[in-house]
Amino acid sequence: MQSQDYKKRLKLQLIIILSIAVMSCGVPSVPTALSSLLERESIRVGTVYGAGTFYNGAEGPQGFEYELLAGFADYLGVTLDLYPFYSYEVMLGQLEEGNLDIVATGDAVTPSLKSRFAYGPAYQHVQQE
Repeated sequence: MQSQDYKKRLKLQLIIILSIAVMSCGVPSVPTALSSLLERESIRVGTVYGAGTFYNGAEGPQGFEYELLAGFADYLGVTLDLYPFYSYEVMLGQLEEGNLDIVATGDAVTPSLKSRFAYGPAYQHVQQE
């Protein structure tokens, strides 16, 4: 009888030890885009030059997109590294190559672009009349 109790306790202890060992192994964490930019302490953003989006004014960088981006960087507690482009396609190429974290342009979402990039929520809706 004692031998059976001993075997049961031994099995239970072995199961507990193996369970703890398996749980402690875990999956190594994969850095996310957010964790990468937080570690870098900056967000690299591409935008296009334009009066409504971004321009260098008398008091420095200005424009609607710039104000949104500066607020977002401040919210994240990182510096804003803004890269203005004249060419939309060149900017998107830089995003695809990983040289930018995000782009902010206020452009329309097309099926072609939606198949290439992940979009955040829209902050403005415009309809053609």
